[in-house]
Amino acid sequence: MTFEMIKAVVCNEMRLRSRRLSALVTLLAVVAIAWLIIVDPASGRSMLVFDKARSIYNSTALSLGSSVLASFLFGLASFYLVRGRTREDLTHGVGGVLASTPIRNGSFLLARWLGAVAYLMTLLFALMLTVMVLQLVRGEAPLQPLVFMQMYAFMLMPTIFLTASVAILCDSYSPLMGKGGDVLYFTLWVGQFSALPSTIEKHSSQLGPLSAIDFCGVGTTAHRLKQLFHSEHFSLGGSPYDPSLAPIVLNDFWTAEMMGMRVVCALVAMLPLIPAIALFHRFSPDKVMAVATNRRNTLWALINRLFQPATRLVRPLMPLAARLPGSLGQAVADLALTLMSNPLAVVALVAISVAGAIVETSNLGPVLAMGVACWGILISDLSVRDYQSAAESLTAAVPGGAQQRYLRHLLVTASIGLMFSAVVLLRWLASNSVGAGALITGIFALSAVASFLGRSTRTGRSFLALFLFGLYLSLQIKTEPWLDVIGA
Repeated sequence: MTFEMIKAVVCNEMRLRSRRLSALVTLLAVVAIAWLIIVDPASGRSMLVFDKARSIYNSTALSLGSSVLASFLFGLASFYLVRGRTREDLTHGVGGVLASTPIRNGSFLLARWLGAVAYLMTLLFALMLTVMVLQLVRGEAPLQPLVFMQMYAFMLMPTIFLTASVAILCDSYSPLMGKGGDVLYFTLWVGQFSALPSTIEKHSSQLGPLSAIDFCGVGTTAHRLKQLFHSEHFSLGGSPYDPSLAPIVLNDFWTAEMMGMRVVCALVAMLPLIPAIALFHRFSPDKVMAVATNRRNTLWALINRLFQPATRLVRPLMPLAARLPGSLGQAVADLALTLMSNPLAVVALVAISVAGAIVETSNLGPVLAMGVACWGILISDLSVRDYQSAAESLTAAVPGGAQQRYLRHLLVTASIGLMFSAVVLLRWLASNSVGAGALITGIFALSAVASFLGRSTRTGRSFLALFLFGLYLSLQIKTEPWLDVIGA
């Protein structure tokens, strides 16, 4: 009986996720990213470069490079793709039905975890097939499907297990169900890539206990490449190489020790399921509200309550909105509502404006990046706020309907972005006109993307995941100007 119930929940999870428009958008994004990360050696760049010598594009090299680079994307985006099912159950009234079923909490969460893992594995399989096709186009050796399967399994399964486990934990504990859980996971994800690989590389002779928590696999990969080529000068990505040097052939990457540590790492990645079972609310009204718009117990709401007095700075916008006519008054009211419901954003806006006014012109880039990050987190769910509050039909009945609502949300999103970057923009207008132009166009472009993804996927996490990932890349990769959308 328990097995049949788990099977039913897993199949239902797969159907719900695969039938959404966001699933198609994500699949197309995975295919496009695969074509971007495998650069053509004829361009003077190669995905794997060792001491200025490129690696031959065989199955081992392509699967290794693509899987390591994919760990950046899957480690972040997959969390936002699979979480949020509890909120959907609460919004659509399914929570009460699930609470009355005889399935145990542990079995139910395990089934949801398996459904999330199965969905992410389909995306992983699509990425692997795309890279295999790329080897047929740009490769220099026969295709070896088993090598691809082995590499992707050992490199990416710990990442998938961890993101699914943490997503289940956040959905099982009321304080982590909102934006607080999203921001907390992003902080942990950035910290993992910043600290763990360098720590593992210091112990180049053997894999230490820290390898058991190397969920991204970057530290383990660096350790193995040092063993194979006895060099610390290598890069993964589109790096330039010296065509006069003989290409390097990469084979026999995995050892028994490495495979054992990756299996242990995958098991460790499942540990968040233990507290999730203990904290699961079972859709009980005394632990989680039946309406998703009531988020008094979330971490984000608790922090906002501490800064509630800061909303006095934006309260005058409400009387102003009442006096302004038509769409302009509605937009000002929406802007005031967004800031008043997020007092922390008001504090961040004041702090960033002060910092932008006092720092040196050469240091405006980091201040702008911080302001844009706060703005992106704030407006990520603005375009789906009416949908999440079950007020979409009501707002569509006002003059202008759904079309006017979309334009209003786009205007509010861009206006808040300009508010967060106003001081930097004014200073750049006098000293860096190109940067000022890039900032203005970037704000409006990101606002349009946020509105489009929100309306098409019915969730703000689609934009939030891509936005945070893109911002992280733009701050880390300085050699690709096209990644810098805001000119920071």
